[in-house]
Amino acid sequence: MVFLHKNTIAFALEYVNLSYPVLPLAPGEKRPHSALAPHGLKDATTHPETIRQWWQSRPEAGLGILPPPEVLVLDVDDPAAWDELRLEFPELATAPRQRTPRGGVHVFLRLPERVVGTLSSSVRALPGLDLRGMGRAYLVAAPTQLPNGAYSWEVPLRPPDALPQIPERLLIRLLPPPPPPPPEYRPASLGGIGGALLSRRLLALLRWACERVAAAPVGQRHNTLLAYARLLGGYAHLGLHPELAAHALAEAGRQAGLPAHDAEATARDGLRYGQAAPLEWPEGHRARGGGGGGGARSTAGELVRLAREHAELWRDEEGNGWASVRVGDHWENWPLRSRRFHLWLARMFYEEYAPAVERQPMGGLLQGATSPCSGRPAHAQAMQDAVATLEAEALFAGPEHPVYLRVAHQDGAVWLDLGRPDWLAVRVTAEGWAVLPPEPRFRRSRATGALPVPVQGGGGALRKILGGWALEEGPLTLILSWLLGTLSPGPYPLLALFGEQGSGKSTLARVLQRLVDPSGDLMSLPRESRELFIAARNSYVLALDNVSGLEPWLSDDLCKLSTGGMLRVRELYSNDEEVFLHARRPVILNGIPDFITRQDLLDRSILVHLPPLERHQPEAQLWEVFREEQPRALGELLDLAALALRELPNTPTPNVRLADFARWALAAESGYAPGRAFERAFTEMRGDAVQAALDNEPLYPLLLELVERGGFVGSAGELLERLNELRGDRRPPEGWPRTPHAMASWLKRLAPDLRRMGVQVEALPRERNRRLWRLWRAEGAQPSPPAPMAQTAPERLPGDGGAGAEGRGAAAAVTFPPAPRDICPAGNVTPKTASRAGL
Repeated sequence: MVFLHKNTIAFALEYVNLSYPVLPLAPGEKRPHSALAPHGLKDATTHPETIRQWWQSRPEAGLGILPPPEVLVLDVDDPAAWDELRLEFPELATAPRQRTPRGGVHVFLRLPERVVGTLSSSVRALPGLDLRGMGRAYLVAAPTQLPNGAYSWEVPLRPPDALPQIPERLLIRLLPPPPPPPPEYRPASLGGIGGALLSRRLLALLRWACERVAAAPVGQRHNTLLAYARLLGGYAHLGLHPELAAHALAEAGRQAGLPAHDAEATARDGLRYGQAAPLEWPEGHRARGGGGGGGARSTAGELVRLAREHAELWRDEEGNGWASVRVGDHWENWPLRSRRFHLWLARMFYEEYAPAVERQPMGGLLQGATSPCSGRPAHAQAMQDAVATLEAEALFAGPEHPVYLRVAHQDGAVWLDLGRPDWLAVRVTAEGWAVLPPEPRFRRSRATGALPVPVQGGGGALRKILGGWALEEGPLTLILSWLLGTLSPGPYPLLALFGEQGSGKSTLARVLQRLVDPSGDLMSLPRESRELFIAARNSYVLALDNVSGLEPWLSDDLCKLSTGGMLRVRELYSNDEEVFLHARRPVILNGIPDFITRQDLLDRSILVHLPPLERHQPEAQLWEVFREEQPRALGELLDLAALALRELPNTPTPNVRLADFARWALAAESGYAPGRAFERAFTEMRGDAVQAALDNEPLYPLLLELVERGGFVGSAGELLERLNELRGDRRPPEGWPRTPHAMASWLKRLAPDLRRMGVQVEALPRERNRRLWRLWRAEGAQPSPPAPMAQTAPERLPGDGGAGAEGRGAAAAVTFPPAPRDICPAGNVTPKTASRAGL
């Protein structure tokens, strides 16, 4: 094997330019060169001068490359196995590929961020397939020549970030099996053994020591195990069983990676050393343990102590006391006044003082432990006193943390609580998303349902789920933008679904709710504000079903939920104490008629009219498709949220109501809709909303007629008289003002919509204690659709390194094009509007 070293240097430098470190190999072999790379992989480099020195001094050396951690290389030795693999996964054919001398191939793929570091290069995942790269295994690369042939590229190599991502079906087959059940030293295997206070503290000490041993890093495992075993040996004379303690510590050492024989020998040596130098438990703790030397605490005192030892007490921003409790391998957050916390504390007390027969069925880990409280449950008064004490401690001595329901925004990231028993959440950043234990403090209610673990690469899953409604691109874009908006900081537009019977309104509302917040089912309209805000406290997405009309108070409360509001009510059984119910929530409403008539709610709404279903399918079939696509659909929604976070600093702020939502939707528009589809759909929808608001006003056609006759200048009372004259002697329809004050309120409320339709409204200065109004149509003015979304410069976020001032100035000039609409000429009264006016 001899070739020009200049050719090898050129190849090596090209690999370095592609971000792949290189190392020299022994001539005619696959192992690293013993003289040039004595430390193997550790000597791989990207330094050009070192590379030139290597091959100038050893021109016969071979060439190896070390793919970075995010690059997986499929090493297929058998050509037949490669043919089968390529047949099953056709997308592999276009990936960078190197042919080996024996006819095998090296296929270069990119790993998703969430699985980097989880695959092992030592496991043969599939027949004829080995895993290489990932920063842990190098490969022989062209132009190296072995005795049986040379390496060559069939598909050129590309940088790691330009490699195709591994197919998801193949990745699932390559992932390692799930971890084994927790080791025996975990709390589950020690339940039912404890008894007195001293015994329980020894148990806690053993668990703590085992956790430290199991988490010891390489290079410190032996010393860590020896140190903690010696500590526990010092307390063996207080009742800790040495044999079972040795078993638990040895199991922890094995989990840390020590050989079984070494772990057991080290644990026994440490316990023996500790027994030779006994340690004493603090005197105050021994006195309370029931073993003499002082009286036992009261039941309430013991409950308080148990809560302090096994829970973290804190308060939220509204002054409510909370406890974070460790359950198994995760933490859960419960209000101190909740039934769940009461039951947990009662169970802890009973286990602490369980009867001796229950504590030691076959002999136990702790010996000789007794308590004067054995077998005695906590009575109601003691529980009440203990919770009051804990609540005072949480409010006046505990830290303050914000508490979230389902979605949280913290430190520039979006967190989505999956609602699962393991309390896992999804963290979304501009770089992507990952499933992690949550950093924010989430709360749960009885309505909180579980979301599936999301799956990446779910492009098109949302449209597939919504495909059964045969929506046009505009309404579909609005629905997708609303779904994306549920992960924004808010405000949240209200989604109103209209349609005739059989258009699938209720089912669509259920689907949209369960995609983000499966919290029960659709609900009826509340009877009072308190019911609405309590429902908002317990569910993140509210879905109101079969709405035929909205009372004014309910319309106002829905506006509060959209932008954020608070309800203050008197606390039960008190005279002057109040309860504050604060909420800002996404809301879905569905119904047949146009039930939103008040302009303030229309400005906060997305209106979608559903076409009749062309084909009805069984609900079981629909929900089967939903369950199958839901993980991918949730992953797609999280991808859109990451895109929004990434593009938000460079996205202008539209000059519209709910500008924060519109900016969020625009930032990720390229991920869910064709170019400018959201702009067109939103503008057209706003025009329809304005027309819908005026169509429901009986004064509107008569006001147009009055303006066309030359306009009006006068007081609100005089305007009402003129309109009554135009109406004639017919009975005033519902919604007709009866007083000058009501007429003035009507003008103030609808002035923005009237201006959009070409009618100018101006409040003039008072004359002789009268407020005068002027209504006219400017010369040449024609009714027009709502003003387009004029966009202002994007806000510069803290730490934003986005576009400069010139880029932001250019963005500020962008406007949405007006949506063309057919509007009746001013003054023309249609039969429909005339009937509403009572003509």
